[in-house]
Amino acid sequence: MISSAPVHEIAVDTVSRWESFFQSTEYMQKVREIADLYPELSSIIVDFQAIDHVDSDLAEQLLDHPDAVLAAGREAITNLMHQDMGHASIALRVTRLPRDARVRIRDLRGRHIGRLVAFPALVTRSVQPKHNIIIGAFQCARCGQVVMEQMRDRAFQEPLECYKDQDGCGRTSSSTKFRLISERSDTEDVQKIECQEPLDDLVGGASPARMTVWLSGELAGTVSAGARVVVNGIMRTVRGSGKSAVLDAEVDAISIEQQSQRFADIEITPEEEAEFEKASNDPHIFDHLVSSIAPAIKGYENEKAGLLLQLFGGVPKMLDDGSRRRGDIHILLVGDPGVAKSQLLEYMSHLAPHGVYASGKSSSGVGLTCAATRDADWGEGQWTLQAGAMVQANGGNLFVDELDKMTAEDRSAMHEGLESQRITVHKAGLDATLPTECSLAAAANPKYGRFEDSEELAAQIDLPDTLQSRFDLIYMVRDKPNLKVDRDIAVHILQAHRRGGALANRYEEGMDAVLEDTTEIAPYYSMDWMRKYIAWSKRVVPVMTTTAAKLIEDQYVTIRATGQGQDSSVPITARQLEGYVRLSEAMARARHSKTVEPRDAKLAIDLCEYALQRVSGSGESRDVDRIMSGTSKKDRSKILLILEIIRSAGRQGISRTEVSEVAHERHRIEEHETATVLTRLLERGEIMYRDMNKGIVAVV
Repeated sequence: MISSAPVHEIAVDTVSRWESFFQSTEYMQKVREIADLYPELSSIIVDFQAIDHVDSDLAEQLLDHPDAVLAAGREAITNLMHQDMGHASIALRVTRLPRDARVRIRDLRGRHIGRLVAFPALVTRSVQPKHNIIIGAFQCARCGQVVMEQMRDRAFQEPLECYKDQDGCGRTSSSTKFRLISERSDTEDVQKIECQEPLDDLVGGASPARMTVWLSGELAGTVSAGARVVVNGIMRTVRGSGKSAVLDAEVDAISIEQQSQRFADIEITPEEEAEFEKASNDPHIFDHLVSSIAPAIKGYENEKAGLLLQLFGGVPKMLDDGSRRRGDIHILLVGDPGVAKSQLLEYMSHLAPHGVYASGKSSSGVGLTCAATRDADWGEGQWTLQAGAMVQANGGNLFVDELDKMTAEDRSAMHEGLESQRITVHKAGLDATLPTECSLAAAANPKYGRFEDSEELAAQIDLPDTLQSRFDLIYMVRDKPNLKVDRDIAVHILQAHRRGGALANRYEEGMDAVLEDTTEIAPYYSMDWMRKYIAWSKRVVPVMTTTAAKLIEDQYVTIRATGQGQDSSVPITARQLEGYVRLSEAMARARHSKTVEPRDAKLAIDLCEYALQRVSGSGESRDVDRIMSGTSKKDRSKILLILEIIRSAGRQGISRTEVSEVAHERHRIEEHETATVLTRLLERGEIMYRDMNKGIVAVV
């Protein structure tokens, strides 16, 4: 058994095993490359499956005794080089550990100490890389001799004496002083990162477990906050503060596998490009893409189309005067409970290669933007910035569920990040501007939990008006009983369950018939195909044609014309106009077109119309102020009329009952409308109670 053999015997045997492995595989070429390119190339990345295929005993030893086995592997590499590389510091990095080595952070226990483990993680904080002393060069103050001291576990340690075997004077540390000579010491780059369990791996309301990970060598500086990775490393223990016998855990990473990547990072082969080119010429390509979005969810074609275009995105622009126009599209889903809002967001977060999913119920403004934290174990407690969800999603997509559950203060922290796509930080002496160039898809419930027919839908969106105005599309999804629709949904859900069961037992008799009967649930394109197609299409920077621009211009001017006149409302603003542009550019990208054609502009107009009609009305009754300020033109008129009634009563005031009666008699304002206006005026501080017991109100 390995555990019973002396360490030196294990090392000798393992060195020869490693040499045989390298000589019998393609990795021998990697060894030669290091010999030629060192120190520019100083590590070999080896696939664990390759080790297991050649020498399963060596693979098992590696999992159980990684320190000794990796040290033997580094020695074998040195032995196989065609020149003297005894001084070289070679890193041996192993990736793709087997399933039995994979463990969740929360499941790491004492039995894993000293073993090789792998776990998925979300990087929440990364500290600036620094230089760790491996072998320190110390000069004796008495004799001037320089002696070398090996460091262990990143702890600084001076020599115990001026070693005679290194030509020193032999004086102990109590009778001499030592001075560190940095330039003669051997150092390596090291970085500390904080990781937590990916949120989509959590069950119920569990809090994500956390782990400190150390990166060394060329790994330092390669991981930033927000990255999704698989950490392969050796679990260590460190003593906590004070005299406690309780040990803390941390991991020394031997390799990092990047799991999340932006669309721009996805590699596409020439064969795939040819396939995508052919698909983009299909006149029904967009319909096929939409049908592939969450096919297990029935309906919502317009909502799915908007979310799909959000992934393609518009074109960010920098103008001559230095001003910037964002290309990211923001979408809000407001709907009754149980209409699959959360499922849509969760699906899109998996489709997006760099998607960050967060819940408004458990997030704060700091959690969404950033926080300043003090690291007591690094740099004498220096302050560092911990990236929130918006910063982590930079260059990708942010999905926030239950946005209405956040406090107004927390939601207001998102304003700057959504519009200007940056967050300015002034905390704990830190001044920084963090990029938040991401698109936001958010879901929220109505103010009363479910939409009420007695009140305008727009008034039931329980979000700050300034935040609502940042969204290009606001979809309002209602759950109203309808015999035909309900039956279709029931059949679709049951078909999804049948197909799921058949896929789990696909090799059993009769399952092929079930799969054939439920093809409607299967997506037209696979998720991986769509992800690569979107990445390929986003390389195009479409320019709007004159005819497409004229179509959007005419639509904007026509809608604005309905608001002319002194008593008319504002039907649409320039913010909606820019939304038309972003959506039409995204549609052009979906076709992989270098120009925005009229058909792209037409689809963008149709999507915006579908969303705006539900929120702000249609035709001459449209009033975008319902979104922009929370108060429509009609509501403002009622407020002014009721204020005039109260003002005419003078300083003695007037009862709420009389206000309601006069408002109904003179202006046909209903009693519940008057009550709503009075409540709003009291909240704003424009009126006050002169006598609360009698309900007497007066203008402040």
